[in-house]
Amino acid sequence: MKRESLFEKSDIPQSGWLCCNMEDLGKPVHVCEMCGKEGVRYVHVMEHHEHSDKLRVGCVCAEKMENDAVNPKQREAKMKSRSRRLSSFLRLDWKMSDNGNLTMMHKDMRITIMKSKFRDDRFGIALDGEFIWKHKSQDICSIEAAKVVAFDLLEVRINDASHKPHKNGSARQNSKPQTVYSPTYSSSYSSPSFREREAALARQRVVAYFDHIEKQRAAMEDSEN
Repeated sequence: MKRESLFEKSDIPQSGWLCCNMEDLGKPVHVCEMCGKEGVRYVHVMEHHEHSDKLRVGCVCAEKMENDAVNPKQREAKMKSRSRRLSSFLRLDWKMSDNGNLTMMHKDMRITIMKSKFRDDRFGIALDGEFIWKHKSQDICSIEAAKVVAFDLLEVRINDASHKPHKNGSARQNSKPQTVYSPTYSSSYSSPSFREREAALARQRVVAYFDHIEKQRAAMEDSEN
């Protein structure tokens, strides 16, 4: 049975609402709490200073409640774009390190997912030397959740980098893309002995990196316990 529309109730503010959060439920399973329409996936969480409860509504109702036909659509478009990026990120291939951590390079950043030494259902993330064991004050309780947290952290890093000013004061995102040139090496750089030395050095760097992660993880977990 369709829920009664709150637009018909005199004790419910009909305008002046503000959006305080957006949620992607993954599937169109929500019922709009304002009009009763089913099949909402992208939820606009609305609040009003004259109403004690927040309402979780669809885009059309958000437009009416805010008296704004532009911003709710833009918010939802950004949420849909984020969901597509997250879906693509979750399909990326992760490598298993020698000590059992999942790791990969993405956007020139090293990401590693580690299991806690103290609990099998707790995970941490190392992102370019920064270690995270909680996200938004919550424990990370599965590898799947850790991947989502890693995505969120990457989004923040990439967004910050895109807005970092250049030396001339302009934002990075407004600069013209630069042509990428492939360097040309002399034949000595492609010799087998050179490649073997480089491969050996690369392996040493990887081992040193994960040794560093293990030491940092142990230190952080010891401090939390």
